[in-house]
Amino acid sequence: MTTLRKIAILAKGATLAKYPGKEGYDEVWGLNQLAKSHDLDKLFVLDDLIYRMPAWDPDLPEWLKTYDKPIITSKKYDDWPTAEEFPIREVCHEFGLPLGMAMYSTVDYMLAYGAWLGVEQMDLYGVDCANPKREERVRVSIAMWIGVAQSRGIRVTTKPGSFFQWYTVPGVCYEEGLYGYCSPPRIEELRAPEVRARVEHGGVQDAQRGPGDSERGLGASASQDSSGGASGISWNGVG
Repeated sequence: MTTLRKIAILAKGATLAKYPGKEGYDEVWGLNQLAKSHDLDKLFVLDDLIYRMPAWDPDLPEWLKTYDKPIITSKKYDDWPTAEEFPIREVCHEFGLPLGMAMYSTVDYMLAYGAWLGVEQMDLYGVDCANPKREERVRVSIAMWIGVAQSRGIRVTTKPGSFFQWYTVPGVCYEEGLYGYCSPPRIEELRAPEVRARVEHGGVQDAQRGPGDSERGLGASASQDSSGGASGISWNGVG
């Protein structure tokens, strides 16, 4: 459906500071007021430009009337010439979902749109939900759309500080996932043939793992970004 290979999705969390700029991206998408601070290819403003957005930011709708990039929004009005309606029916039909299913934030629409277009990779900056008081349904819905994209073979990456490292960083998934298995593999067992050989011959025992290993969570494993580049972890999970 699209020739887009790699896009950046920008939101307002702290990891937005890690956004390196447009180089290397086919397109950069952002939401709401980021149109004023970042050079975007598409802007997502899902709050109705007449009836809802003025309640949050009275100045933004007027400013956007002369915005020269596509504005993806819930309803198109003539006062915003570059506005385009989000293809909600087409997207929900594509994924077999009722209208509004897991659409609890603008980021949900951005991820769904990228998955619908069939991009190859989506890098998330500022998509954090790091505040524990953040509504759980927003965390859950964003995680769901990350999973939808991954099920289509789309690579989704995040940066340290994002809650969604739990779902996008291979190191975290290797050692913190696989719930229910007696002996889930360690990263080094997956990565290094010589370690795998020792494990297969009983040379590495579970007892050597230490009592704190299962509690590391995001403290150690997520210190890398989800590209796996810094640690040398293969994205496909098999080394």
